[in-house]
Amino acid sequence: MTRRTIPLVAGICCIGTSELLPGGMLSQLGSALDVDVTTAGLLVTVYAATVALAGPAVTVLTAGVSKARLATWLLAVFVLGNVVIATAADFPLVLLGRVLTASVHGAYLATAIVVTQRLLPVERSSKAVTAIQFGVNLATVLGIPAGAALAQLGDWRTPFAVISVVAALATWGVHKATAHLDIGTPEPDARQEVSALLNIDVGLTVGATALFSAAMFTIITYFEPSAVAAGYSEKVVPVLLVAYGVASILGNVIGGRLAGQGRVPALLAAAAFIAGCAAFQPLQRDTLTFPIGAVLFALATFSLIPILQSDVLELAAAAPSLSLSANMSAFGVGAALGSFVGGRVITHFQDVHDVPLAAAALALGGFALYAWRHARPVSSPVDRIKEASHFQA
Repeated sequence: MTRRTIPLVAGICCIGTSELLPGGMLSQLGSALDVDVTTAGLLVTVYAATVALAGPAVTVLTAGVSKARLATWLLAVFVLGNVVIATAADFPLVLLGRVLTASVHGAYLATAIVVTQRLLPVERSSKAVTAIQFGVNLATVLGIPAGAALAQLGDWRTPFAVISVVAALATWGVHKATAHLDIGTPEPDARQEVSALLNIDVGLTVGATALFSAAMFTIITYFEPSAVAAGYSEKVVPVLLVAYGVASILGNVIGGRLAGQGRVPALLAAAAFIAGCAAFQPLQRDTLTFPIGAVLFALATFSLIPILQSDVLELAAAAPSLSLSANMSAFGVGAALGSFVGGRVITHFQDVHDVPLAAAALALGGFALYAWRHARPVSSPVDRIKEASHFQA
């Protein structure tokens, strides 16, 4: 990470914090907005569904636009959405603000990876995914616990107001840091972006990402209720989230080193993720073992994410924005599915401790798709172009 990439990473940190913050304060949100916990969980589900639908659409509509300018504009819309949330009078307005911020989530993350790759020295450009993922890690280890603490000290609006201010500063920083980029350089058009996305290997990776994400969010969405059921008070949850976040940073480092190293490390990371989901089921039941389960789950989760993103970036290198955005949308689809499945498990079995078993089942489905993708013969860039052209025709 360099001085010029810091604002981009800060923007990712704000987006990640805003996205995941409701999962750490569902009980407080439900009480303040006069809805039950399951209804409050819609703030996660609807956000994820919007990310899934809007990400590719916004990317296609803005194809050909300077990526540097686009990063600034998208982050400005995110600021506006958080202002709506922080000033909302009731639950529907909060939901509206969540939709607005989610609409630029996938497009911004994809654009930030491309812009970061251009800002980094050539010999380090392959680390763009790891650098941007570090912003998500910061959200986990700093943003979400700090947001949860601010909500407990003040009220639920306070963290979203702070996010608005920090994101506004990041928007200005992105504008200043990227003003020299893309001068006279044409961007891939919509047809090129679609052609890259239609590569079957990209499609299998995106599908696997959706199921892996569903497994992640089945657990993440109900992290706070699970911790409370294990015997922790709500005030201790931010501390648990810090431990989870520190483990996520280490996981990102591991995943960054494994990314691009071939099928064996990739599949081992995917298998470790299944094990992390399954292990959380017995470990979450006790106050002593809950942190161990959370750390193992975070390590497995964030070791896998950079590998998935790097796979897509490599497979669609000539025109990566739409493919990266589709992969972000896959995370959104997974988040919507995971939060929904987790809610149904709790409703049906009346026990939040059964949620990780559903997560492990979803992760197993993701592994099957990912293994299929890696079992296919390795294709050259020319073969990928021909394959995509065949699908387009």
